[in-house]
Amino acid sequence: MKQNVNVPSVTIYIIVQWMVHVIISYDRYVELRFDLIIDCYSQNMIINFQSQLVLSRFILSSRKTVQHGEYNALLMQWGQYLIHEMAKTTLVPSAKCNVCKNIRGRCMTVPILPKDPNKTFKSNRCIRVSRSSAICGSGKQKPRQQLNENTNFIDGSPIYGSSVGDLHKFREGKTGFLKTVFFNGLRLLPFDIRKCRNAASCSAIFVAGDSRVNLFMGLSSYHIILTREHNRNVLILLTTINVNNS
Repeated sequence: MKQNVNVPSVTIYIIVQWMVHVIISYDRYVELRFDLIIDCYSQNMIINFQSQLVLSRFILSSRKTVQHGEYNALLMQWGQYLIHEMAKTTLVPSAKCNVCKNIRGRCMTVPILPKDPNKTFKSNRCIRVSRSSAICGSGKQKPRQQLNENTNFIDGSPIYGSSVGDLHKFREGKTGFLKTVFFNGLRLLPFDIRKCRNAASCSAIFVAGDSRVNLFMGLSSYHIILTREHNRNVLILLTTINVNNS
């Protein structure tokens, strides 16, 4: 005998809210400033300042080791994970930025100065940067606005993804578990094990709900921990609450 299953209204509300908050523009605290009013980044703002590359190298590079009695780098990585929960900007495909030339709406370049110590940078003559994809309709009649792929609240999107396709991509069929692989005695995020001859020679590129999972070791660690925790809770659910279900 078939029964009609009514989806609770609160579930419908959650789904609608999730859809409303995905692929939308960012709210800005500072007014947009473009050279051509609506699209091109403002070169005039930095014309009297040092190169972005020089500033980054000066600010971020240091030979000093900073130690703290209470906080460590892993705390910073947790903050980064939370940022990835709420913000992800889509980029124009990098293949379209293969020359040292600013291409309106697509690419911008960071010039390499003659005194730059990085030989690779000097041989390439510039650093090619893909621009963020714009919200439909912006950048032409009104100022260019970047879009946010993720929901702007904490919902586990780096673990579960932010699209309908992700619902199936990262799950182990209909079991409720998230996909993992077993390597070197550890349960890890999915990756191509064939590229790892042994534990000492392995360049794993993990697959997760957020493509930035491989940026830093600490960030990858949080992804692995939370995926394991999800599967642990599913196992508890299946073995205790749903013990009589197939």
